[in-house]
Amino acid sequence: MMKKIWIMFRQMLKQISRDLMLIMVCIVPVIAGVLMKFAIPFLEHFVCDYFHQSEIIAPYYYVCDWLIAILPGMMFAFVGGLVALGEIDDKIAGYMAVTPVGNIGYLVSCLGIPSVISMFVSVVLVLVFGISDMNIVDILVLCAGSSLLGIVTALLVIALSTNKVEGMAIGKLAGIISVGMFVPIVISVPGQYLAGVLPSFWIGKYLLEGHLINLLGFVVAYFIWLYFLVRKYKKKVCL
Repeated sequence: MMKKIWIMFRQMLKQISRDLMLIMVCIVPVIAGVLMKFAIPFLEHFVCDYFHQSEIIAPYYYVCDWLIAILPGMMFAFVGGLVALGEIDDKIAGYMAVTPVGNIGYLVSCLGIPSVISMFVSVVLVLVFGISDMNIVDILVLCAGSSLLGIVTALLVIALSTNKVEGMAIGKLAGIISVGMFVPIVISVPGQYLAGVLPSFWIGKYLLEGHLINLLGFVVAYFIWLYFLVRKYKKKVCL
């Protein structure tokens, strides 16, 4: 089974290699990491000199690291979602459903494997380009959660789009799934819990407060989203 899934994943890589836009999307996290590493500290130095303060942006450096960690999951899943969307249009995904690989195997090849890869890429990027003092446990939780969120983003693209043009538009809107992570920073209790429907909200809560119960909130919210989106995917493929 895994061999067949791997072959399908390699086929997807070949499709990506023929599309310059998809290649650029995969490179975006590295470009963003370089900018965060060098531009943000430079900006901090500039504004501190201008306003005669010891630090202004520095207390929020961790937000930059969160962004670095989020991007690989979002971008890789977005690419996988667009490839899957194209194959649904070509009726290829429908044929996959009746093979031994099935729907789940197909989703693992185009969304699951990129998600796993994005987690390792996220960890490397945060360790190389991170500018805060976030500990390794928080980095792993953040990167693992962000990679899983990428699958939700990709499924939204597939479920709500009828073609690649719509998929690119939906992909941008689907980024709101990750915005919930920043809600606990800007909105106080109890209003912030309105964002609890977003799995990313609970990751942000965990990173700020360190309470493991928040990870349970992430798991519950995540699997609710996953359940309904996979059902939507199966319904779309079977049409």
